[in-house]
Amino acid sequence: AASHAGVEQASYSLLLKRTLLFSDFQVGLLYGVIGVWVGALAVISGHLFDRHQRIVMVLSGSILLSGIFQWLTAYASGLWGLLGIRLVHTLGDAFYLTLNAILISLVFPNERMGGNFGVIHTIHILAVFAGALSSGFINSYYGYRYSFALSGIVMISVAVSLALNRNKLNRALAL
Repeated sequence: AASHAGVEQASYSLLLKRTLLFSDFQVGLLYGVIGVWVGALAVISGHLFDRHQRIVMVLSGSILLSGIFQWLTAYASGLWGLLGIRLVHTLGDAFYLTLNAILISLVFPNERMGGNFGVIHTIHILAVFAGALSSGFINSYYGYRYSFALSGIVMISVAVSLALNRNKLNRALAL
């Protein structure tokens, strides 16, 4: 799921400027609104986890939501349509990011938390790198929209896999 961040880092601004022909102000507006939105959602997602703790299904749902709207980003055409798509996409992202940190604390023993977090963070960064590298390749041959579509399809596949294996994952997490 982290690979989609690489696609966004390598392709999002280019999609906005070169494909959708947004002005600098429009690009800044999108980043500003989305940034405030994700910050607010992080607080809400953490609070909801404290109350319900259905981590695998919420994680699967958040990746599915993020993936569907990552894919739909490829078909956006105007500022307000894209803003709506990205607001829903980042709703999934905010829950995923919060749950990712919670999963690390559930899986690894406290006495090795630092080193294990470092390993997970390294894997996350490598996935971002792979997403950026692959989207650069895709963008050069097919355009910016295709990397978003493919990234969304990968995320949808991951979400379905998580949902189908939720009982096994919940047992492994002892939830």
